[in-house]
Amino acid sequence: MTEAPGRAEICVLQHAGDTPPALLGEWLDRRRIAHRVVRVDLGAPLPEAADEFAGLVILGSEHSVNSLDPPWVERELALARRAIDTGVPVLGICFGGQMLAAAMGASVGAAASPSIGWCEVAGPRAGLVGDRRWLHFSYEAFALPEGAEQLGELGGRPAAFRRGPHLAVQFHPEATVEIVARWAQWDAARLRRLRIDPAPLIAASAERRAAAREDAFALFDSWI
Repeated sequence: MTEAPGRAEICVLQHAGDTPPALLGEWLDRRRIAHRVVRVDLGAPLPEAADEFAGLVILGSEHSVNSLDPPWVERELALARRAIDTGVPVLGICFGGQMLAAAMGASVGAAASPSIGWCEVAGPRAGLVGDRRWLHFSYEAFALPEGAEQLGELGGRPAAFRRGPHLAVQFHPEATVEIVARWAQWDAARLRRLRIDPAPLIAASAERRAAAREDAFALFDSWI
């Protein structure tokens, strides 16, 4: 991470201690891409101007883009709109993908059924998103924004889209086995209500460790 912001940096917005950049951070380091992680949840101020940076990454969150609480949600949505208006590439991951979709005028709402687990995404872009298994851990979903290219779908809903330099995914390419285990523990009560056993989810994450990293890096490369 560099010491001061600059046009060559990527700005990464993190919303909780258990939603770190993880594989995305590893990819940024491997590609020697300067970046700055902004801990929004700890009160770090959002950038005033999106074009201070070469790109903007919005990570996952337990919150909804439709909520006014916490107050940073609305401010972050405004930042995403400024990034779109100024042509700064945005990568939105799960909540971040919903944020990007909302900033483009698409609807975001509760999914008819939650997406939890390693699910194969169907789509026309085999090798990028479609025909690959991705880790899903979400209870809301985005609609396809006007002018966007759908890259994959899951259960009849968009799972990923691209519009210009912007990329949104409904899944978690950045997550590691350790992160999945923490999410499963944190959300244990709701998973029990849904009759989802976290043990197979964690085991599948461990089995897919190498493949998940390879797929994530390829996806991030396609965005940058």
